[in-house]
Amino acid sequence: MATKNSIDSNNPIEISKGGTGVASLTAYAVICGGTTGTGALQSIASVGTSGQVLLSNGSASLPTMQTASTSTYFQELTSDPLCPKIAQVWYNSTTDLYKGAKAPYINGTWTSKNSMNTARRLLAGSGTECDALSFGGFTTVRVGTTEQWDGTNWTSKNSLNTAVNSLAGGGTVSDSLSFGGADSGGVTATTEQWDGTNWTAKNSMNTARQLLAGCGTTADALSFGGNTGAVSAITERWNGTNWTSKTSMNTARQQFSGFGTAEDAISCGGNTGAVSAVTELYSGTANTWTAKTSMNTARSGNAASGTANIGLTYGGSTGSDSAVTERYNLSLNTWTTVTAMNTAREMLAGAGTQASGALSFGGRTGGTTVSAVTEQYIGISIVTFTVT
Repeated sequence: MATKNSIDSNNPIEISKGGTGVASLTAYAVICGGTTGTGALQSIASVGTSGQVLLSNGSASLPTMQTASTSTYFQELTSDPLCPKIAQVWYNSTTDLYKGAKAPYINGTWTSKNSMNTARRLLAGSGTECDALSFGGFTTVRVGTTEQWDGTNWTSKNSLNTAVNSLAGGGTVSDSLSFGGADSGGVTATTEQWDGTNWTAKNSMNTARQLLAGCGTTADALSFGGNTGAVSAITERWNGTNWTSKTSMNTARQQFSGFGTAEDAISCGGNTGAVSAVTELYSGTANTWTAKTSMNTARSGNAASGTANIGLTYGGSTGSDSAVTERYNLSLNTWTTVTAMNTAREMLAGAGTQASGALSFGGRTGGTTVSAVTEQYIGISIVTFTVT
C-alpha cells in the first residue's frame, strides 16, 4: 500500500519549500513578491475599478491601481493634482497650461487642509498624503477612532477593537497594521489589522510597549523603541502572522518616529531622558542598527514619513511645540531643514511614501490643546511648459 510523503513545513508552506508563505490572498488582486527574497508573497491592496491601470510606487512599495490618463498625450485636469508625483505631466484645462512635476526635491510648502473630525494626540497613521488613515489616540480619554483621508476630507470609519493611545502603525489606507500603545489595562502589545472596513485582532508583540515607533506593511513591519515601564530599544519584526525579536537599537528612546520599510528603516528623534536628535538606520538583511547623522533640531513627539533613502520628519517638541521640518538623504547621510509646518504641534502623526509629499495630522498645541489640524507637504517642483 502506497503512503504519501510528508515535508517538514509550517502551514502555510514557506517560500523556501515551494509554498507562498501566506494562508490567503485577496481575490483577483495582482500577486507580488515579498519584501525579501524569501518573504511571503503579497497581493496589492485593491483590485481597482474598470479602466484603471497598474502603476509603480517605487522599489520599496507595492504598485497600485490608478486612473489612466484621460487624453491622448497628457492627463487632462480642471485643476492641478492634489498629490503630484515626479515625472507626472498634465494639461490644466482651466488655466490652459501644460504642467509637470520634476525632481530634485525642493524646499517645499505646507498647506492647511480640512481638519480631522476628532481632535487627537498620541495617534498613529498610515498610507500616503492623498490616501491616509488615522487611528487611535487620546482626546480627553483614549480612543479607537479611525478616520480615512481622501485628499480633501476625513471620513469616520469603524474604530479599533481596543481604544489605545501612544501606538504605532504602518501600511496603506486599505491595509494597515496597528501595534502597541497604552489601553485601559496599561502598556499593551496588542496588534490589529485593518482591511479597509474593519479592524481584526492579530498576534501580539512579544514585548508590550507604548510611545514606540514603527513602519512597514501588514505583511512585513518593524516596531522599535518605546517604553515598557522604562525607555526601551527593543526591536521586533512582523511577518504577517507573528512578531520576532530582532537586534535592539543602539540608543533606547521613546516618543519618536520612524520611516521606511521593515527591511530598511530610519528611526529619528525622541526622548532618552532628554529630547534627542539621534538617527539610526536598520538593515533587515544584516539585522543591525547603525548610527547616522543626527537631526539638526533635537525633538520628541515628532512624526515622519518617506523611505529610508529620502524621508521627512516634522513637528514635535524641543521643550515647546515645534513646526520644524527636516529632510533626510541617506546617500549623503544629511538632514536638511526645509519649510516648517504652519502650525507647531507635538504628539502628531504622519503619512507619506516619499519625501516629495507628506500629510501631518492631529497632535497637541500649547501644551494642553488637542488638535485636529491637517497639513499637506509638497516638496517637488511644478513647472509650466509649452507644447508645439
